[in-house]
Amino acid sequence: MKESTQESPFPSSVPMSRISSNSPAHDAASNSNIDSSTGISPIESCTGSDKASSQKRPRADEPHVDSDKSSIKRQRNTIASRKYRQKRLDRLADLEKRLDLMTSERDSLRIKLARREAEVDALRNILSTGR
Repeated sequence: MKESTQESPFPSSVPMSRISSNSPAHDAASNSNIDSSTGISPIESCTGSDKASSQKRPRADEPHVDSDKSSIKRQRNTIASRKYRQKRLDRLADLEKRLDLMTSERDSLRIKLARREAEVDALRNILSTGR
């Protein structure tokens, strides 16, 4: 049997006649323009099917800059969120305190008004009976 320089993607027990002509493996195996150094056909190199080249590689001189920036940004955001929540709680507590003060002031003014109205009614009764 003649030994080929190109290896088939299928085990040697599968005859080439059983491989469907629609399968991508058949297309790749039958392509005679495959570069022997890279194993990539001209069609694959044009379509970008080489996944290693499409991935973004970190720079050698700045490997952790992005992760450091994002972690610093995350820390600042966490601190700002915590500060905002505390400020909101403080404001809410202040508003509740002011509400209690105004409610008690309103109640005392109502009592004072009721006493004055009672006093006015008593004085009117005195004036009307004295005539």
